[in-house]
Amino acid sequence: MTAGSLQTVDSRLPTVSHDVHVTLTRMAVDSAAIVSRIRCFKDDLQLGLMRFYRLQKLDLGASKDADSLFSGYLAERMWVEADGVRLRGAVRASGVEVDEQGQPMMWFVVEYTAPSPPNKLGIRNDLLFEVFPSQQNIVNVLSVQDDRRYSFYFVPGSAAVQQVTLR
Repeated sequence: MTAGSLQTVDSRLPTVSHDVHVTLTRMAVDSAAIVSRIRCFKDDLQLGLMRFYRLQKLDLGASKDADSLFSGYLAERMWVEADGVRLRGAVRASGVEVDEQGQPMMWFVVEYTAPSPPNKLGIRNDLLFEVFPSQQNIVNVLSVQDDRRYSFYFVPGSAAVQQVTLR
């Protein structure tokens, strides 16, 4: 930590500024249900949502309003496909936590329902690419049926949907 790098996101959560911009999504595929937990830096997401919705000010916290804003943003920036059919996610829960370095993190549990258990899963994660040229998005997928794990890595310019065969 360098002098002057301590800042306050809000009165309850002092934080250290960060140079890394990354989201981590953990996704479990269990039959036709696909449940993900998306985690990102609170200040990064707040800036992304402000730009996306053209807001002058936003005090982001775990609330129905935050869930609604994130849901609309997610629908435009992250694709989840089951056998080539794009699914729409529903935010089921959210929260704010502080990581090991004292950074406030937002998380969202998002549920997708496929028409049937997917043979192929396609993912594209463009979260915050329009805000940070160095943004990195990691998606870890667990196929519950056979306990197989897959990882996807997205950076700006990786526009293709990445796919994996589950069955």
